[in-house]
Amino acid sequence: KEKIIINNFKDILKRENLRYTSQRQAVWDEIKNSTEHRDAEEIYLHLNNRKKIKVSRATVYRTIDVLVKNN
Repeated sequence: KEKIIINNFKDILKRENLRYTSQRQAVWDEIKNSTEHRDAEEIYLHLNNRKKIKVSRATVYRTIDVLVKNN
């Protein structure tokens, strides 16, 4: 099931003319594994500070926008 979800995520990014990257995957993982509502800034800070994954704010916002647009 996880592989299907990742493939759907990759398909959505492709339709939006965005590359699949480990940073975008990290954003998606943060969103889907969270039990609470967090804004883009919280996700950005969590990834960069706690998870030590270097991701830009633009990538976080763009990934969230794509996910919202595609339900």
